Order: sequence, then C-alpha cells, then structure tokens
Amino acid sequence: MKLGSACLGLGLLAGGVLSAREYRATPQDQALPLQREFARLAERVLPAVVSISAYERIPDDAPEPPAPSGWAVGARPTRLPGFRRLASSSGFALGEGRGYVTCLHSLLRADGSMPDAIELETNDKRYFLADIVGAEPTLNLAVLEIAVVSEHAPPKRVALPSADLDKVSLGHWALAMGDPYGPGRFFGVGVFSGQPQRQCYQGYLTATLLQASTA
Repeated sequence: MKLGSACLGLGLLAGGVLSAREYRATPQDQALPLQREFARLAERVLPAVVSISAYERIPDDAPEPPAPSGWAVGARPTRLPGFRRLASSSGFALGEGRGYVTCLHSLLRADGSMPDAIELETNDKRYFLADIVGAEPTLNLAVLEIAVVSEHAPPKRVALPSADLDKVSLGHWALAMGDPYGPGRFFGVGVFSGQPQRQCYQGYLTATLLQASTA
C-alpha cells in the first residue's frame, strides 16, 4: 500500500510538472509582478529624495512683478520674502551626517555664480535653508548640508545604497525618481543604453558618462 501510494504521488507530481511545462504565462501575468516591484522601489527610494530650489535676492530697484492672473491667483507666496527662485532640481540624501547630492548646474546663476540662498524640501514637506559644502564641476555634482534647522528637529535621512558601475550592462533597468518643484513627484522607467565611460574632458566639464533612455 505504501509503495502504491508513493507511485501514485510520483505520478501526480509528474503530471503537475507536465502541466506546468504546458502552461504559458500571459503578458498580464508577467507584467503585474514587475509593476508591484516598481511600486515597492518607489516606496523605498522616494523618501530619500528631496526638492531643492536656488534663489537670488531681488534688487531694491527691481520693478514690481505683474499681478498673478488666471490659475496663478491664490498661489502660495515664497517662504523667502525679498528673494526670487532661480531654478529647482531634485537631490537625495547620502545618509546621516553626509549631506545631500544634486546637480551643480541647477543651483548656479546664468553667469555661473553661486545663488544667494538655497532651500531644501524633504519628503515630509519640511523646508530648510542649506549651504553648498562641496562641489565638483567636472562631475556636475554639489553636496549640500542643512544650515538652519527649524524647531531644533533635523529631518530623518533615508540613505540609499551606491551602485557598482562595473556591473551595469546595456539593457539593465534604469529607474529615474525625483521631486521637482511643485506638488508632484516623478518616476520614470527606461534602460541603460550606454556603458559607463570614465574619460575626462575638462573642456566640457564631464568625466563619467552614463547613457539611459529615460527622462
């Protein structure tokens, strides 16, 4: 009886294997797990992303800006009276005590000079004045640190692991996440379309080039 049960069990197992081999996953069966993984990554990464705005001081003799009209009526005024926004960008936290990283060019004036003020908005919608504590023009990187902590409560920083560029291959997923100025955040999906190239071009201020087919 035990031998018969064992043979029956093996027969059912073999039948299950054959059925699994005959099964063909539909595009929906393949897409839904990937969609859930994208959502999980966004939930993990976006808390580390910050919104960064650069400001310049408004000259005393500057003309009054035109009154807002249409959809702009009732828009929230700037938190920095006497300043106007130059540009905004996204950045991310390196970890506790290690600052925030963003693109250097997005903080500079048109003539390449430093802004008069930098404001950093964290994932929990808190705003802090920040300073540039390090810059590398060749890599187009700037490191920021919070200069003024409101209510003596610094934000919680979510550090992200760094990647090994030697393991990046053509066709690997490239996920771009950001928090540009405004109410929304950004999640873009693409692939790496060019291998990392560590070549220094001082004239173009570039050093490590990485191509990706995403915004």
